[in-house]
Amino acid sequence: MTKSKEDKFSPNNSIKLYGYDLYFNDLKDLFENKRFPKVVLLTGEKGIGKFTLAFHLINYFFTKESKKPYDLKNFTINTQSDFYNQILLNVNENFNYIGKLDNKRVSVENIREIKKKFTTSSLNNLPRFTVLDDADLFNANSANALLKLIEEPSDLNYFILINNKRKRIIDTLRSRSLEFKIFFSNNEKKAILENLAKNFDVILEPYSNFISKTTPGTLIKVSECLSSLKINDDKNLYDSVEILLDKLKKNKNEIYLESIKFLLDYEIEKKLKIKNYDFLNLSFIKKNITKLLFEYENFGLSKNSVLESFKSLPKNV
Repeated sequence: MTKSKEDKFSPNNSIKLYGYDLYFNDLKDLFENKRFPKVVLLTGEKGIGKFTLAFHLINYFFTKESKKPYDLKNFTINTQSDFYNQILLNVNENFNYIGKLDNKRVSVENIREIKKKFTTSSLNNLPRFTVLDDADLFNANSANALLKLIEEPSDLNYFILINNKRKRIIDTLRSRSLEFKIFFSNNEKKAILENLAKNFDVILEPYSNFISKTTPGTLIKVSECLSSLKINDDKNLYDSVEILLDKLKKNKNEIYLESIKFLLDYEIEKKLKIKNYDFLNLSFIKKNITKLLFEYENFGLSKNSVLESFKSLPKNV
């Protein structure tokens, strides 16, 4: 996992951890008391910061005895540590990552690559952590291959699975894991969002009050994306979606798709505040648009078909 210049919000760029004090300390104590499970499952909404938590924990584990340790008081990574910089250069043998940051979805081949790495790389008698993103999207073959790897005897290999709850995670994976369900109140999410905005110098208006409907990670990325494209609350939704669809087709970056879905939710929420609109009808329209967006991204559906579906949203009265 190399340091991304394109995604400044990537976990490996998130040097400061916000709002996770209790979760961090619970996992830290398990590790220090030699009770850390072989498989940890972090479950929560996408964009809540689960991988950032894992990344900070692993940095703490490997630097606490070094000359440049993790700052436990302020939950901050020491960017001068050898461990952190080895991860950025993708040369650290004690850390593996497979997921969207590397533009991959975990497959059987990826699991086999991990197994091969385990058997061919030299161990330094230190723990080895593998983070697998989007565990909720694993198919049966990927899950079974991972289970076989997990069940192989080893006192040094640990797995952290990230579950974004978009689909029901395979039961056998959940049963072999110690699950931590990540949840923040609206006030907690607002505080995390404000810290992120200040840290990354992002203007959140006019969407900051929408935090109760989304996650800090999603909202800050979307706000930055829309701001960079000069899309604001005054711009026509149809025109905004067209700009984002073109960007998505050209760059294949999921932030443009997330931004479209965000604008759709934001528009529906505004309409629901007006009593004239039917909730069930709006829900049906949203479901249809979401289906077409999936087909546009994965099967080359025409842009016009997606844009036409946005015209089915009732006009403001």
